[in-house]
Amino acid sequence: MGSAGAIEINDTILSLFSQLKAEIEGVKKHSSDDTIAAIDKHICRLERLYNELIHTTGSKGSVNELLKVQQRLHENKANLISQIENTNDSIWSVNEKLQIKTINSNFVNNYKTAFGVSLKEGVSVLISLPEPLKSIWRGRYQRALKGEQFSITDRFDIKGVPNYTETSFNPIKLNNEFVGVACFSRDIT
Repeated sequence: MGSAGAIEINDTILSLFSQLKAEIEGVKKHSSDDTIAAIDKHICRLERLYNELIHTTGSKGSVNELLKVQQRLHENKANLISQIENTNDSIWSVNEKLQIKTINSNFVNNYKTAFGVSLKEGVSVLISLPEPLKSIWRGRYQRALKGEQFSITDRFDIKGVPNYTETSFNPIKLNNEFVGVACFSRDIT
């Protein structure tokens, strides 16, 4: 790729960063489910563009720009992580293969308490779920992957104590395709 192509990719990355900054401000002000899903989408796009740029350009100017872009990406990711950790709610997102893409510590802790497994990014969200829960949750994720936004109230017995949660499922749309689901679960006991 010539320098014109590298400049075009750099311009695209910088444009996406501007959009990402605006959406992070939206998270701070409103904590909107749609905003968090949009930020997750932009971070994935930025990582892909960054990887493409680093493999196709070699000039010193491009490398310096890449380092700046990488630093901004890390700062924006840190900002997003602090936002999803600053709540008592469980927050996670999955891709179309139902693998964890984003997860906060509350969801990790609640899942481990309930099912004895520590979830992490890249792992199937359905891991260790007993039937019929596995089928129920797979159906919920698939429903959201078809574009439906909805909420469900569940009762879980954790260590013999009944708990009630409300979980919202929000489709993540990228390039007119549903590529994941952002989930927010809160205790309504």
